[in-house]
Amino acid sequence: MPTLKKIRLIAAIILSITFANTAQSEIFSNTMKRRRVAIIGLDGTTGNQLHHRVWTQNKAPYLRNLMTSGKFTICESDQDDRCARTHSGHSVGLDYYWLTGPGWASVLTGVDTLRHGVKDNDDDSLRAFSESTKQFPSLFMRAKKNGLKTAAAGVGAFLTSRKKDKSYFGVTDYECGYQQRGPNVAAEATQSCNLDNRQSFNSTDPNRDNLLTKWFTDRVNDSSFDITMGVYDMIDTVGHSHGFDNNDKYLQAISTADAQIGTILNAIKKRADNFNEEWLILLTSDHGGHRLLFWGNHGRMFDEDEVIPFVVAVVGSDHKLSNLKYPVSHMDVHPTVMEWFGLNYSQVDGHVQGLQ
Repeated sequence: MPTLKKIRLIAAIILSITFANTAQSEIFSNTMKRRRVAIIGLDGTTGNQLHHRVWTQNKAPYLRNLMTSGKFTICESDQDDRCARTHSGHSVGLDYYWLTGPGWASVLTGVDTLRHGVKDNDDDSLRAFSESTKQFPSLFMRAKKNGLKTAAAGVGAFLTSRKKDKSYFGVTDYECGYQQRGPNVAAEATQSCNLDNRQSFNSTDPNRDNLLTKWFTDRVNDSSFDITMGVYDMIDTVGHSHGFDNNDKYLQAISTADAQIGTILNAIKKRADNFNEEWLILLTSDHGGHRLLFWGNHGRMFDEDEVIPFVVAVVGSDHKLSNLKYPVSHMDVHPTVMEWFGLNYSQVDGHVQGLQ
């Protein structure tokens, strides 16, 4: 008969082996999950007005749920130190503006305006991106060079698109070089040097954000894509028409985008639940905006043009996000995505949010 001491020893060994196997199983299960990224761009969305619509008025339920589940910047006014802000823009020189091209250039590369050299939306300025991205590549280019599959959709000046009978150039496409009349990537192209799938929309089509939602959802449901980014455009359009401030039209545009984003978030949750995927979701804007009499603009106004939303969340994982590191900028998107995939993100001005 074994002694009580031996029985306890045998029991301890069995428990130890069982615990080790369980722990290894949990680790194996987590590492086997497919990691994917969704980047949601809200062109022309001011951080304080989005915060107001979500939290004060409670009129954006999907954004509210996303923010509650993740980490986000509190932004009660355009002078709130807790707000996320854009690249340096006008503060570093009179010819640098808070516009779409420079804004998304900073999101994609993770570097500030003086480093990527994009000052405005004009062709001469956007061409600077063709050279600067050789030293500061976009998150798309870095991902592709590491074997990941990328997709992006939107309108100018994010992607080159059609505006009536003219091309409206996009900064993303200039990473692939340029020719005499613009970037080497045509508006109707479905692929480029940095994108495995590329979709631009007519920037005068009132249905373009609905088309973007359908495109984005299809990419979510296509397991081959690792990084998908889509930029919603109508909030910016309404801001130009009615002001980037606390007016019914602008706030309603945020709620409309919220419903469209909800479709994407529901698709992501289904993927996470049914296909063993874990998703990193990032949401931000290229710039804010201000009011001019009966309409709105952006470009040179401190605070109002700089303040933007920033949200980071994880779906399909028990990964606990760390608190945001201030100051928060849309330049933080690039290093956060790279960290998620374990890729190099040296020479960036942004820093990782939520994952460290």
